Amino acid sequence: MELKLSKWGNSLALRLPLSVTKSLHLEDGDTLEININKLREIVLTPINAFDKAGFLHKLQEMHRKNISYNLARIKKHGELSDMIYVDTSVIVTMLTNVADTQISIDWFCSLEVIPISGECLIAEFNSAIALMQSNSQLSERKMKSILSLFEELISGGIKLLPVNREVFKKASDLIYNEPTMPVRTSLHLGIALASDANEFVTLDAEQYAFANKLGFSGKLLDANKLTIK
Repeated sequence: MELKLSKWGNSLALRLPLSVTKSLHLEDGDTLEININKLREIVLTPINAFDKAGFLHKLQEMHRKNISYNLARIKKHGELSDMIYVDTSVIVTMLTNVADTQISIDWFCSLEVIPISGECLIAEFNSAIALMQSNSQLSERKMKSILSLFEELISGGIKLLPVNREVFKKASDLIYNEPTMPVRTSLHLGIALASDANEFVTLDAEQYAFANKLGFSGKLLDANKLTIK
């Protein structure tokens, strides 16, 4: 979708189409925060667009209170000043009730910035959930609840970046230098490199090792110790 700037007094104005305002539930008089991130993108964020506490409450209810979070320790998401890249493994475990769920939620609670990931997260997440459902690990009802919360998360709780030509070039270069690197890993690291991410967060020890080798300030979420390395 292309939008045209128009003169409005001494400023330039941008008119948001009805389809955009409806999808974001924006109304006349709502307040937007404007930021320019490290990708030189203009980011318009509706104030309180993502209710982090509300999201975590829904997550806890879906997991039948098998997970916990401290309301007082929830950090409010700020602008994209520090780029923290998170891979699919963390998001899948956060939204499903498995061994690593609690540590993933603890990490999400502690965030003070909006994390980033790639648009490939959507396909990978849906694939993982579909596989769990086909293996009878998830009921049809639970799967629908998970997918609904995932849509809420990617609508404001996480910023998804495109997998473009620059990303594919960086991913190809990574595989050329590290032939044993899985394509999935090369794409995630390629997006992180293209976005100048400061940190790479994962539950995958192999991805963690590759990220550290590339110089990222990596975090491997350790479910056994319930700490963040």
